[in-house]
Amino acid sequence: MPTRLSLLPALALMLAGISNAAPISELIVVDQIGYRTASEKWFMIAVPVTGQNAGQGRAPAREVQLRRSNDDAVIRSITLESWNSGAIHSASGDRVWKGRFSDVSTPGTYHIYDPANDVQSFDFDIREDAYNSILAASVKSYYYQRSGTAITPEFGEQWTHGLAHIHNQQASRMFDTSLGGIQPEATARDITGGWYDAGDYRKYTSWMADIVWDLGTAYEWWPSVFNDQSGIPESGNGTPDILDEMMWEIQWMLKMQRSDGALYSGVFVISRDQGFGNGIGDPSTEDRPYYYANISTSATASGAAAFAIAARLLAPYESAWPGMPTRLREAANLAWQFLAAHPSAIHYDHSGFDNADANKSAGADLRMRALAAAELFRLTGDTVYRDWFDQYHAHPSTADGSHNPIISGYFETGGSFDLQRAMVSYCQAAGATPSVTAAIRQSLDEGVRRQPYGQRNNDPYNCFMWDGHYTWSSNGLKAQWAMLALWAAKLQTNPGMTGTYLALAEEYLHYYHGRNPLGWTFVTQAQRFGADKPITQIYHGWFHDGTKWDANPAPGILAGGPNQFFSPDSSYRGIISPPQNQPPMKSYKDWNTSWPENSWSVTENSTGYQSRYSFVLAAFASGDTTPNPPSEDPSHVALYRFHRADNKSHFFTASEAEKSNVVATMSETYILEGVSHHVLAGPTAHAMPVFRLYNRLSGSHFYTMTVSERDSVLSDMPDVFSLEGVAFYALAGPVPGALPVYRFYASRTASHFFTISEAEKQSIQEGVPQDILRYEGIAWWAYP
Repeated sequence: MPTRLSLLPALALMLAGISNAAPISELIVVDQIGYRTASEKWFMIAVPVTGQNAGQGRAPAREVQLRRSNDDAVIRSITLESWNSGAIHSASGDRVWKGRFSDVSTPGTYHIYDPANDVQSFDFDIREDAYNSILAASVKSYYYQRSGTAITPEFGEQWTHGLAHIHNQQASRMFDTSLGGIQPEATARDITGGWYDAGDYRKYTSWMADIVWDLGTAYEWWPSVFNDQSGIPESGNGTPDILDEMMWEIQWMLKMQRSDGALYSGVFVISRDQGFGNGIGDPSTEDRPYYYANISTSATASGAAAFAIAARLLAPYESAWPGMPTRLREAANLAWQFLAAHPSAIHYDHSGFDNADANKSAGADLRMRALAAAELFRLTGDTVYRDWFDQYHAHPSTADGSHNPIISGYFETGGSFDLQRAMVSYCQAAGATPSVTAAIRQSLDEGVRRQPYGQRNNDPYNCFMWDGHYTWSSNGLKAQWAMLALWAAKLQTNPGMTGTYLALAEEYLHYYHGRNPLGWTFVTQAQRFGADKPITQIYHGWFHDGTKWDANPAPGILAGGPNQFFSPDSSYRGIISPPQNQPPMKSYKDWNTSWPENSWSVTENSTGYQSRYSFVLAAFASGDTTPNPPSEDPSHVALYRFHRADNKSHFFTASEAEKSNVVATMSETYILEGVSHHVLAGPTAHAMPVFRLYNRLSGSHFYTMTVSERDSVLSDMPDVFSLEGVAFYALAGPVPGALPVYRFYASRTASHFFTISEAEKQSIQEGVPQDILRYEGIAWWAYP
């Protein structure tokens, strides 16, 4: 249901073309939000054999039509493919026909028409920015999950509440059954802020690093699709709103850190206080006391990773967040010092709390430490973190059950996902061990080939997932299948397959937007973005059953998804079908009830599902590829690249005078190749110095933005290297308009080669042996 028509064109369409409209069939499933102009474009027509819509529909015509909706003109006849020779797909209970119209790229509003049954699909758009609005809503959904604040009409539209979880969290005590329960007043601390974890009002520390990673990496990889005008209180402060929103959570996590670096495990209510003053329908009315749980090493590792990510990404925005990047760096290092001093997992006592247990197993604890080590290595360049990661990334103790990505030889979509996030980050770190990154890249590619790519033909809806993954949180698990493909595309694990992997990931996005066996768009208020069949309810304390928000929750929130293992509480004494007694993909019901029906295991939201969905959306949103740089940056200057023919090294300078002198006096040795990219002329909140060191033996130069790497080189090889000073200034993280600059190490001359060109980077990786030029990751960010 596109929403772009103005009143007059809509009226003209209604008067002139309504006679051509056919009845809508929900069995012709399309992406109701739309398709990008250049994307693969598939639709499906189902005849359900089992499940809640069984017996509906008849076999379609052999050829159906793509029609333009404003005049019903036939744009293309499409010959359908019968999936698996007409077999019934067990996960959906459907016989399915598929059609493709990828060659149609003209922007407009369309639908699929089946002449045999005189029915049509919902309307859908084709346009390059099809996912921009729903991406913005997906990220802004975190604003509606904020604790410790009021949601006001200025930012929350009709979805508002007063100050919530302030008075009962400003001076909360620790609760620990092993220490006697509620601890003395001396333990009172301010634990306000952060996000509600899901549909309740609890806050978990141990799980937050993965969410910060998803949101932060989405911004880092696709910065141009995010802006500073999404309508949150921080909009307009000069920092992209996705980072501002992330900082709402990070600042709460800082409150959860103890002076020795350890982090407390979460903020919860205790069982004796369950059932009164719980804020149903209005978080600001909850008056139950909240307590914080004792420290754990998994919470501490989560904090270390999250702080390191935020410190790196916030560095260019020091002016909006004065002193915060430094504070986060220190907090991350302090958390790691605690972990180093406590190599075995420490668990808090969860007994007595009324919430999920936030402890992690010993293996999961190590996997979270690996994420912390990878992110601290990226942030600091300190080889202590690299060495720890190298030791443990393939250690059997990090396995999820029997699976470790390196030992097993492939990435997978289950419980080792946080370790795999760590591996993706490690591959982007300058100075990462080549043999380790090579093993990671190979494992990642094998995982994609075994799972989303290898299984692609086993689901007629083009979004295969193991049947067992249609469980509580299935929508979050579905995104992980897409993320594997996106990671492989980004890391170029198999350059010849990059386009295929990207197209594969986008197929999973269509699932959320209606191209699934029930035709649901699994996002609240999705009609705002073009959907005709959006979910209307989610399980949530604020939008609780029977309140005014029951069928009108805040927009942009992803529901949990089909759960074939759902069952109500034993006291219910009955079956709820659906979602019970359904094929896995149809184990869903659009409803919102509490005990004893327990709808939460189907429709409840989660900040974890949301971050993965936002990550996939960001990959396919349309961004301005050449936005204006931050206004406080100094003028951009050219960084010139010279090639030294005698030793095949490269020399870079941002000085016009030095460039002219080299051309005039050393042209036989140094050949000017042109402008490599554009850097910054001087220091600013967005820029950090890049140091240049001279190698007396080879006559080459070594460049680094990392102070610890600079000092290590000078300390280890004082007779070889001398510091020439600051060569220029570059960006430590992505800002609008900037691109990553890749670093290769030339071992024969102990020097570096840098390129901002993706094509040149790929050419080197494919055609130049690693013993000549070894890829080390992103050195800095700069302008083309």
